[in-house]
Amino acid sequence: MNKTVFALLAALALGACGSTAPNTNASDPINIVGTTNIRVDDVQVVDSAPHSAIEIAGIDCRNKLWDPVPTAPRAIETLKAEVRELGKTHVFVRSVLPHPSPISINCWSALEARGLAF
Repeated sequence: MNKTVFALLAALALGACGSTAPNTNASDPINIVGTTNIRVDDVQVVDSAPHSAIEIAGIDCRNKLWDPVPTAPRAIETLKAEVRELGKTHVFVRSVLPHPSPISINCWSALEARGLAF
């Protein structure tokens, strides 16, 4: 019984922490309330990118049990926020796929959008 209670408390504690991925929409371990919204309206998604573009990623993370299931549009919004943080204005979205190891970044499940910023 004690082992079961300990395992349940450990699982809840893990879910209470933020994601360890630097480019996710989940809250970080210090800011448990949530993330700051970054204005991404001025970032354009385009059909191609120049050779000088920077490879980036954005992750929609389900970090807490009550978080919604990750979606491609939210992963792309996180990608656009990363573009904005870099001071760029355009992004070419290459893929949106399930993260190969969401537990490694402290997410129950995650979608990763990869792209090129310029």
